[in-house]
This record gives sequence, C-alpha cells and structure tokens, in this order.
Amino acid sequence: MNAAPTLHAERDMGAVRWLLVAVTTSAGRRRVSAGPPAEAFMNHRLLSSTSLRVQPRLGPRLLCSSTTPAASIRRSRTAVMATAGAGESWCGHELLNTVTTVALVDIRGQVVKHQDEGSDFFSTRYEGMEADYLDAHIPGAVFVDWTKDIAYTDENGVPAQLTDRESFVIAMQERGVGADKRVVVYDNGDMLFATRFWWAMRRFGHDKVAVMDGGWAKWQAEERDITPDCPCPLKVYTEWGIPLERERPGLIATSADIRAALARRGKAGGGSDRQADAAVQLLDARAAAQYTGEVRRARLGGHIPGAVNTPYRSFLAEGTGPDGSFRVFKDLEGITEVFESAAVDTSPSAAPIIAYCNGGVASTVALFLLFQLRELRGGGAAAAAASSSGSDSDGFGRGWWSNYDGSWNEWGSDEFAPVERP
Repeated sequence: MNAAPTLHAERDMGAVRWLLVAVTTSAGRRRVSAGPPAEAFMNHRLLSSTSLRVQPRLGPRLLCSSTTPAASIRRSRTAVMATAGAGESWCGHELLNTVTTVALVDIRGQVVKHQDEGSDFFSTRYEGMEADYLDAHIPGAVFVDWTKDIAYTDENGVPAQLTDRESFVIAMQERGVGADKRVVVYDNGDMLFATRFWWAMRRFGHDKVAVMDGGWAKWQAEERDITPDCPCPLKVYTEWGIPLERERPGLIATSADIRAALARRGKAGGGSDRQADAAVQLLDARAAAQYTGEVRRARLGGHIPGAVNTPYRSFLAEGTGPDGSFRVFKDLEGITEVFESAAVDTSPSAAPIIAYCNGGVASTVALFLLFQLRELRGGGAAAAAASSSGSDSDGFGRGWWSNYDGSWNEWGSDEFAPVERP
C-alpha cells in the first residue's frame, strides 16, 4: 500500500483554488492498470497552506471492451478530508468518482534542436511525445499532443499557434475535459508545456486547471505508479459546456500589439531604458544567449526592444528522489527574486505584461508564476470577478497579462521588425 501523501492547498475566500499540484511524499513505483491515483489531485505550495489527507475508497471496476490500448479502467471514490489547524475554517471536500470529476492530462513534448558546426543558428522541430505516453504514463491520464491537437502552423509559416475554438473544444471533449471537470496537467518536468496548456484553457474559459509541480520526471524519480494502459475514449468523452462569453481572447497578444506597445513607449527606434515608465512590460523567457543574439533560432538575433530577460529555467530548482533528479518551481522568495532582478513590476498597479519566447510556450511559465504572485498580492477579488464574468479587462486579459503566441518564431523572421542586441 502507498502511504497517504501530505498535500498542500491554498485557502482563498473559503474555496480551494486549483492552480498548482505539489505532491510532497514518495511511494514505491509499480505498473498498474487503474484510474487516477488519489495523491495527484490537490494544490499549491506557493501560497499559504493547510494539510490535506487523501483517503482512497475503491469503487467498482469497470471493464472497457474497446480496441484501444486500455484494457480496463478503475473508477475510484476519493474523499479529500481537510485537517486544518486550530482556528482555521475548512470544509471537507469529497471528490466522488474521480475519473469523471477530475481529468488528468499528459502533455509531454519536446523541441528538437540542431546546430550546424560553426553556425550561430539552431533549427528546431516541435514534437509531441505520444510514443512515450503509450509506453508509460500516470494511471488515468489522457494524452494531448501540443503540436497537433491544440496548435497549428499559420498561413505565414509560424508553427505551434493556438488553434481555434472549434478544434480546441473537440480535442478536449474527446479527452474528457469539460466545464464539470477539474483538470490536472503534467509534462516532462520543465512545466513549460503544462503551463501553456493552463494558459490555453484560461483563454478558452476553463479556470479549474492545476499544473503538476515536477511533472513526469518527479513522478518517476519518486517511484510512483505508472501504466501503459489508456482510458477508453468512449467512456471519458464529455461535453465542453463553457459558453463563448467566458472566453478571454485578450490573453493572446499579436505582433500588432507589440508594435503598438513599442510606439506608445517611443521604443521603435531603439534606446537603452528598459521597463521605466513603460506602458507595457515585455518579458523575454528565452535563454540568455538567445536574448543577446549570441545564438539564433530565426533569421534575426537579439530581442524585442525594451524587453527584459527572464529565462524560464531561472524559475526552476533542482530536486532529487529515490530514482533520479527533477526540477520543481522555486519557492515564493526565489520566484520573486527572479522578477525583481529583471526589474519586472509585479504589483497590482503594474503596467500590463506581455511575455514571449520562441513559440509562446516557455513564456507561459513566467505568466503562470506572475498569476500566482498577483493572487498573493491582492488579486483574489479581481480574479473572482473575472472568473465569474469571463472578462478580459479586469485582471485576466491584455489589461493585465498576455502571451505573444507568435513570439520570436514570428518576430525574428520579419526582416523589418525592430530588434535590440546588447
């Protein structure tokens, strides 16, 4: 038997807000054919927390007769009982039949890079890792290919652009993701594909999404249960159920938005100041060598004028388990230090933030963590209002933060785009 894990959850206006899963104990790994493990489903070590204990109660085993790789799935009843300290008010929260109330998404992917000898240019290829998923994954997880299922190459040849509503909704419904589901997503362990999925879900109006801290690498290193079996698509299908008015198109920034921001800041012609008196704060989440132009992954090298460099890996810390190493998000102090060292204003009154990287993926790591900091610093009321209204102008749209989806794949391929190099 696996020991019951200790999990952490944020207390926010009397509710449990699903943003980040932080599993804090380890257990022996075995290959199983089962539904989602109970220990995967609660959140949030960055925020003030209390302890929750998860106690699984197994329900009936349901066999799947389809010809998919899944031989069977088990539906479990999981009671999540809050054990708060003196004076804290917590309600017991029971997740009945977790296969139908929680969707676990595997979005492992990779960027394959190639550099010719003596060149400063890296060619890249974006890939989903479905073969790895079919070999082994967390029990109960469904697979989303970040390059095909929820993205496309646009008419200008810019790859991995977030797909349209219809395609996104179809992909989610086929994987059992809808308005009535809480969603937990994991990737290889650098969190960038998971946070991009979190951003995409928020853009299309789904707010109940958690990112598994440490992802697959941490799960393996801690020798937790894995399986090659896949949930039956006939059994996981669910209606999306989120109306159009809850969507937030403002979470996507375009090259036109960037150029308008540069014009407002008087930066189109260059300059040496950074975020001072900025109408918009620009965050470049690429590695430092790409920011400076030392290496290129597009025609141009360098960065968008006025952008500051916050490499996504600077937000991660190393960890170790019984069976290997992994990365997790830094603690609150470490994350704050990264932003402060780059002169990023994270206060509630700060100028709007647009983040970019090469393909709008790593940039979402910075945006995800900025979202957490804003919640801590008084954004909870605005968050609640935006969540209920679907507005993109009161803390969740371009008035607060957005992701430049085209990123350097688009900007760095435009010979007329303004670029800075130190």
